[in-house]
Amino acid sequence: MKIVILSESRADFGGVEPIYNEAKRRGHETRYHGQHGSWIDLKNMDWFIFLGDRAGVLREVLRVAEEFPGVGLAHLSGGDSQNGNLVDEPVRHSLSKFAHVHFPCTHLSADRLIRHGEDPNRIYTVGSTMVDDLVNFKPVKKNYKQYDLVQMHPAPNWQIDLREIITLPKFPKIFMMPNDDPGYGEKPKGISYLNPLSRPDFLQLLWNCNYFVGNSSAMYLEAQYLGVPCVQVGERNDGRESAFEIGTADHRTDMGLRVDWQKGAHGDGTAAEQILDILEFVGKPDKDYLRRRWT
Repeated sequence: MKIVILSESRADFGGVEPIYNEAKRRGHETRYHGQHGSWIDLKNMDWFIFLGDRAGVLREVLRVAEEFPGVGLAHLSGGDSQNGNLVDEPVRHSLSKFAHVHFPCTHLSADRLIRHGEDPNRIYTVGSTMVDDLVNFKPVKKNYKQYDLVQMHPAPNWQIDLREIITLPKFPKIFMMPNDDPGYGEKPKGISYLNPLSRPDFLQLLWNCNYFVGNSSAMYLEAQYLGVPCVQVGERNDGRESAFEIGTADHRTDMGLRVDWQKGAHGDGTAAEQILDILEFVGKPDKDYLRRRWT
């Protein structure tokens, strides 16, 4: 198969990289499109894969749907609910309407897609690709000074929340750069932000921190599966489904993963494999498959 994977920003790269790697491993012609690859002609491609809820993703999917109607559209993480974010929520559900096949992370998300009118026969609950690489994660205990890791993305009142975090006592804080969501240019001054990290470096920094503080969705994915204690701030993630209780209990083990992590709501670490299995079964979508149907 010929597969194109959209990576519109660093925010979605960690979610699509496992699919790229698995597709290449299986010998499929696979390319990135967007920030992490060239902007390419898609007319001879079989599948265009995109993730989530970003406005930039919606703009590109609109273009692909109009200019390349013979390409199958596969949506990752559709049906999620994040009531605290005023932009991502409608964008995510709009993206689902363009998809020919859906790969939601959880059963609740799959049910939500069905209630929105999507064809149940086109919905496959595979888990989140964001936890796929945790299967092989090998934590390295660093002799750092104790620290809290902070990541606050733009959201209602996020500047106020961020200033309050600064005043929290106890440990020094490492501030990660927020996503360039609407409001990014209004981030408070006087804070030294860590430059964007590679995925392995982020996981090690996360695993070694005392607390992960802020409103990042990583609290519901990586931090929960690694057992890192979290302090959620603000309303950005209201409504998001949780694999485990968000709280300050430390569940890290010597192996780095929670003993019960395979039972988490967001899958067992095989999402990319399942996605490729399904796309291989469908193959190059024909005209009938490309005809969207809603219930």
